[in-house]
Amino acid sequence: QNPERHPGVRTQFIAGVLLLVASLVGCGKPAPLRVGVMYSLPLGDKGFNDLLRDGILHAKARYGIGYEYLEFQKTTVDVVGGLRSLAARGCGLVITVGFQFSTEVSVVAREFPAVRFGAIDYQGQPGVVLPPNFVGVRFREQEGSFLVGALAGLMTRTGTVGFVGGMQTSLIRKFEVGYAAGVRRVNPRARVLSGYAGETIEAFRNADTGRALARGMFEQGADIIYHAAGPTGHGVFRAAQEAGRWAIGVDRDQWDEGLDAATGKSVVLTSMLKRVDRAGEDLVAACLEDRFPGGRIVELGLKEEGVGYVYDDHNRSLIPDAVVRRVEEIRRDVIAGKIVVPSR
Repeated sequence: QNPERHPGVRTQFIAGVLLLVASLVGCGKPAPLRVGVMYSLPLGDKGFNDLLRDGILHAKARYGIGYEYLEFQKTTVDVVGGLRSLAARGCGLVITVGFQFSTEVSVVAREFPAVRFGAIDYQGQPGVVLPPNFVGVRFREQEGSFLVGALAGLMTRTGTVGFVGGMQTSLIRKFEVGYAAGVRRVNPRARVLSGYAGETIEAFRNADTGRALARGMFEQGADIIYHAAGPTGHGVFRAAQEAGRWAIGVDRDQWDEGLDAATGKSVVLTSMLKRVDRAGEDLVAACLEDRFPGGRIVELGLKEEGVGYVYDDHNRSLIPDAVVRRVEEIRRDVIAGKIVVPSR
């Protein structure tokens, strides 16, 4: 059965984290629970939004929940109206995917106290009291970016690496800052080039801009470029193919997105993982099991396995064992608090 899709607008809470929650808000047990999701970009981005969808679909198969969604298309869309419609149509849990919905989702949550709301990448104002039916999910993206930065710093042959961001925001800045800090942790003399595709949500939708930014960095000597740019990052992969250089994916394993049809090889050296799929599925489970952590913000990093990096059969032959050992040592030090990764 396919999820309902409506026109217009169109994260594992780590189990260990949820078990630490002392005060829980029960959200009842609808039969079945119906989940509504508002995505920040049209599905098919092969990254952040598709990853959350995968988590919800896994929850749908596991728990038999209902599922419908909206896709955010333009900045002029009535986000509040879309969220209200999901809540009013009987969704017992409404999830937003993207920092740009932070204000609107908390407003609508107050209007529908019987509905539970979860905001992935919540970026609300500090000091704001959250309603008891609302939870904000944040990630320490800088920690995962620190690891792939260290990997890039250890593997660069030119001493120059790059970063391509989508929309220039404090959230994407965390990726850049963590990455650059990781590079310099292991390679203090390395040069880190960076560029952003724009200052609006459209900056996540322009592969040509991503390709141009990456091409310029490769021309300046970069041999590895990390992107945090949504579909714009697909252009980084194209530029890496053309230059015969490496790219680092984001959010999910993007090995397939970096495949070159002509050679059958991928330009993706690794990817920084941001487990929004687990977060979404655990939001559903928390609601069904009467352990929804309402009224708070949950933050997920390396310690909670909310971020990480890809090292598997695809790239095992590409990354020397000594590099992996060093990156793993750094990962353990971050988790132990011996290294504090900067975020700005």
